[in-house]
Amino acid sequence: MRKYAWIMIGMLIAASCLCQAYADTITTFDITGIVTPISPQTGTTFSGTLVLDVDAGFPMSGELNFPDFPSIPFDLSGSGSGPTSVSLDFTSSGYIVPINASLTIPTTTGLVGFTGGTFSSTDQVVSFVGSEKFYYDITSFTMTPETSAVPEPSSFTVVLGFGALVFVARRRRLAAGR
Repeated sequence: MRKYAWIMIGMLIAASCLCQAYADTITTFDITGIVTPISPQTGTTFSGTLVLDVDAGFPMSGELNFPDFPSIPFDLSGSGSGPTSVSLDFTSSGYIVPINASLTIPTTTGLVGFTGGTFSSTDQVVSFVGSEKFYYDITSFTMTPETSAVPEPSSFTVVLGFGALVFVARRRRLAAGR
């Protein structure tokens, strides 16, 4: 009987340590937007994704896709913030010259707790090699969080603790029946 009591105490101590585990909230946002093409480009929409740690306000990765460059992804290359906005910078890879795109999100609080939204834009898709070459004017974009059900570590702890209690109660009942 004492043996089970010590096992139970050990499990409760371990569970209390696990409950304090902290997991950042990582959210993937779907991006869709409208562009005004500059000749010879013809596309009028773009899409992509952004993976964001919304607890720290840190963009982790992202990609944009433009219709006139179907096999050339624009990968997140950096971000910057000012007093009234956050800029997400994307750069193409695999094209003859690097092409840059930016998305500016108006915010005075950074990206901590960011939930998405629809934004007007004056950003552009441009190449700076040699002389500037403009491809698109980005007029607006929407960022929508994808939904997923991933439990936090504390949820697993509760399930394990409940399972341990059921196990101990069952063992006691079986031992009492002997």
